[in-house]
Amino acid sequence: MPESKPLKKAMLKTTMTDRSIQSIRDNKIVALEDRLAHLEKERAKLLAYRDKYEKVRRELEATHREYEENILRLNQMVVDGELVEIELMQTFNSSADGMWVIDDSFTIHRVNDALLDFLALEKEAVIGQKCYELLQGSICQTQNCPMPLVKRGKKRLECDMEVTTADPENPQAFILTATPFLGLDAKMLGIVESLKDISDRKKAEADLQNANMELKRLAAVDGLTQIANRRSFDQLLRQEWKRMFREKQPLSLILSDIDYFKAFNDTYGHLMGDDCLRTVAQTIEHCLRRPGDRVARYGGEEFAVILPNTDLDGAGYIANAIRESVEQLMIPHASSASTEHVTISLGVAAAIPSAAMDVDAFIKKADAALYTAKE
Repeated sequence: MPESKPLKKAMLKTTMTDRSIQSIRDNKIVALEDRLAHLEKERAKLLAYRDKYEKVRRELEATHREYEENILRLNQMVVDGELVEIELMQTFNSSADGMWVIDDSFTIHRVNDALLDFLALEKEAVIGQKCYELLQGSICQTQNCPMPLVKRGKKRLECDMEVTTADPENPQAFILTATPFLGLDAKMLGIVESLKDISDRKKAEADLQNANMELKRLAAVDGLTQIANRRSFDQLLRQEWKRMFREKQPLSLILSDIDYFKAFNDTYGHLMGDDCLRTVAQTIEHCLRRPGDRVARYGGEEFAVILPNTDLDGAGYIANAIRESVEQLMIPHASSASTEHVTISLGVAAAIPSAAMDVDAFIKKADAALYTAKE
């Protein structure tokens, strides 16, 4: 039986409604799927952010640990640096020698206790001052100053230096040692100076030198008459012989002998004899005018006079002057066979040294002349 029209319309309406519902449902599903896809993308972004965050967090943690380790190392370096500074100052101050560090403008940056004691100043009064203003050294501000020498490449410099003290007549002696003071880049920043007090050693050296000079003088001087002795005479005569040989100039020798001196000693005693020898020696010495002329005790009562650059006439003049001066002393001599006073006999020899004659032959000539004079 055919459907009625109202029923058809109702069915058609129901069908359209179902389609609308399906369409809406489909649209919602699509929207939900789009939303889900969007959420998946957002989730993926969040996961990526989380991974980046974790990576950054791990990096920050590693950086933080490294930072803490660096702080620990820096703290340890500071502690080590302070220990090194303490050790340096203890070593610096334990030295008995004065030490300081000076920059290339001569400004003092560090000084030890020994040098502070010598300067009689506090540390605050020294740091920042110029070295040459506090220590008046003999080499300060001269070409021997260590600073320019070290700047020119001197690795180690050592020299003697005198320092003016409160007593200008007695400066204090030091050995100054200077070495370069280098920075972290091995660039020279200044110098380190060490000053060792050697005043006592210098005094001992001077005393030793004086003692040696006195010993040398005593070795060359006759103890009784205080004129040159026989050993000194032999050396001097040979020296002058060689010199006159080179210069082709005359050399004269006077040998003298106090007359009847043994009888003088027998009569007046050896003490008076010694006084006589001393007086005659001084008298002969006073008759010599030139620095090169020398008198020596040749034997017991014999004396020798060396006259460089002097010919026979000049030597004869000196010999007569000696003879007259001794006679004018008027020393009593009651046992003399010739006069009542001490007299002296002299023999003179003169020659221009040559290969034809030696020193010994020259002395024999003077001795022969003395023998003739005594006869």
